[in-house]
Amino acid sequence: AALESADAANGEQLTVSNGCIACHSLVEGQTLVGPSWYGVGSHAENRVPGESAPFYLYQSIMEPNAHVVEGFTPDLMPKVYADTLSTAQIADIVAYLLSLQAE
Repeated sequence: AALESADAANGEQLTVSNGCIACHSLVEGQTLVGPSWYGVGSHAENRVPGESAPFYLYQSIMEPNAHVVEGFTPDLMPKVYADTLSTAQIADIVAYLLSLQAE
């Protein structure tokens, strides 16, 4: 329900203010620390069979070790966001990530 009223522009700002973009590139094929977000909105629904893209992204923020992308190490991503971000803020970030479509 929170996703329906989510603000992708605010989500983008939150990825800056919370340091997400220090580890996640927006450039195709560019790895900083974590996987690139290039096109994540296009391929998130294909990551885990039976999981919607919004749920996959939400769970990846709330429980970073739930779905570790192949080639990356567990425990790299901080596990603090469930405590430091509100449900609405996480929904905004998910809305922003869903807007990142592969060209």
